[in-house]
Amino acid sequence: MLRRLSIVLALKQAYIKAIGHPIGFDYSRLEFNVPESTAMGDGYPLTGWEFRIWRTDLGVARRDQLITEHYQCVVAFFRGTNDSRFVFYDSQEALNGWVQFINIDQMVKVIPKLTA
Repeated sequence: MLRRLSIVLALKQAYIKAIGHPIGFDYSRLEFNVPESTAMGDGYPLTGWEFRIWRTDLGVARRDQLITEHYQCVVAFFRGTNDSRFVFYDSQEALNGWVQFINIDQMVKVIPKLTA
């Protein structure tokens, strides 16, 4: 039940960021029914949207220990189709084809390439 709540909240946040609304947007204006692949805003279908959903586990330093934290992630894309689409990434292999997580050491190595 907690994962489903996390997915719904992440869907709402991803959509709000995608349309450029500021902090303070009323979450109750949005409804997501993931099992039925429907999304509604103010009672109207949110057609044309694709939501990519995945869970990731990241190692986080807490004091002198490295612990694993779990995050529910969603990205919203407007595709212009006639329906809403929910794409779940259940395996790390499928997710790696689309998104990568890098650590700070890897980021520092590419900074010169980004500023060139």
